[in-house]
Amino acid sequence: MRKELLTKAYVDYQDRRFYSSIPLFLMLSDGIVSDLKGTGLAAGKTDYDVWDSISGLDSGMKKVAQIYNSMRTKTNDEPIYLPYRNGILHGRDLNYDNDLLATKCLALVWYLHDWIRQVEDEAYRKDKFDQARIKSEELTMGSLIKKVTDHRFKMNDDKNLTKK
Repeated sequence: MRKELLTKAYVDYQDRRFYSSIPLFLMLSDGIVSDLKGTGLAAGKTDYDVWDSISGLDSGMKKVAQIYNSMRTKTNDEPIYLPYRNGILHGRDLNYDNDLLATKCLALVWYLHDWIRQVEDEAYRKDKFDQARIKSEELTMGSLIKKVTDHRFKMNDDKNLTKK
């Protein structure tokens, strides 16, 4: 649903129109998380954890969300290099137009892309893990010894049959 706006934001980023790409990346990131989790990136209660995934590192995303959601109560015309969503989107941080901040916002979008894939794939990966664990539990030392012993007796029985 956001492909057209993401494409426009990326084109603006490539053309160094950071004043345009940064707010778009921030808005779209918030909407992406909101669609997936029911609460936006700016919400302090959003759970970012994903089972068995490096992109689901809850503590890292919470830190990003804290920066993203920092209260910006005074107008600031000094350059900023962190993605203060509230300050940028509410007109408090006026000097956000720089390549470092734009790159951080783009990196957030890429991170969210990976995170979305891991969230959507989580049930499948858990099931696959559980199936592998069940198979590995079936192969215990006792069951391995029994298989080898059964195989040896079967081979002996086959030899005895061929002798007769």
